[in-house]
This record gives sequence, structure tokens and C-alpha cells, in this order.
Amino acid sequence: MYSSKNVSKFFMSQKSKVISAGLVTPKTSDKYSKMIYLLPIPKDKITEFGFDISPAHAGNLINSIDFYVPKNTPVYAAASGTVIEVMNNSRSKGNTIDYWDKGNFLEIMHKDNESTCYEHFRYRGIKVKVGQKVKMGELVGFSGETGFTENPHLHFQVNQYLGKDDFVTVKACFSNFKDVYKIHHKQ
Repeated sequence: MYSSKNVSKFFMSQKSKVISAGLVTPKTSDKYSKMIYLLPIPKDKITEFGFDISPAHAGNLINSIDFYVPKNTPVYAAASGTVIEVMNNSRSKGNTIDYWDKGNFLEIMHKDNESTCYEHFRYRGIKVKVGQKVKMGELVGFSGETGFTENPHLHFQVNQYLGKDDFVTVKACFSNFKDVYKIHHKQ
């Protein structure tokens, strides 16, 4: 089983590189999502989860969550919405910021200027297309290990848009994992 205690010192040293390379903005938020979301993966597949395991979780990505699950775990839409962005053709992975934009990902726009982003899908593991309307709980793909990562997991974030390309992540409220923040911070 994967444990955050096994995250390499090298990988964590990448956080300063993420910030200095401008891959995140300095804006942060301590707000919760306006919407209530469905956990995007089966709870029984999660071996561990965390907010501060990844060096990518800095600045405007501070409230992102990593759910460590086996490769090929089904991923479901956390809420109904429209698919606005997809990258599905990467086979690359690595533990340096050179792999920042190599992860297969999906973004779904919801109401109230919130969107959900899911990353690290397997090669061609996303089963929806840009412009497609999806329903909460609908299968959208299968987890993998692409992009800036050392271990298979699903990166999940709720974006609150402040302007066209300006956003912060907010703390996700889940209907079926209500104590996610309490559980994590007791560890």
C-alpha cells in the first residue's frame, strides 16, 4: 500500500520549483465549495488521500486532493455539468516539473462558476469529450499515472473562477465523504 511517508525528499523539493516557475499563482482560498459533490471514485478503492502530499498543491492549487487508488480505478463525474477541457493522449510520467503538463486530465464546468478537475488518467483513459454534458455519477474515465507524479492516484480539485483564466481551488464538500477534512487533519 502506498503511504505519504514514502514520498521522496526529491519530489517534495520540487515544491519551490513549482512556485518559482510560476506554475501556480499566489492566490489561495480557505472557502468551501458552493456545491455538494459526489466522491469521484469508489471509497473502498482509496488506499490513502491527502492535501499536502504533492508539491503541486501550492498557491491557487492548495486545496487540491490526491486520492491514491490502483491504476484503472473508475472515475465518476462529481457533479452534472459540461466537459470543457480534455487531454487524453499522454503516456509520460515523472517526478520533476518537466512533467507538469503531461498528465491526462479532464475539466467539467458546473453552475456558480465552479468546475472540477481530475488528473493523472491512464493513456486514453478518459471516456468523455469536450462539449459533452455529463450527469453526476456518470463514468468519465479510468485512473492512471501520467504527468507530474510518482504514484498512481487521482488528483481532484474544485476551481472557483474569479475571471476568465483566473481561479483558486476551494475545499470540496462531498455528500458521501463529509468528514474528509476532519479525517485528514486527525492523522
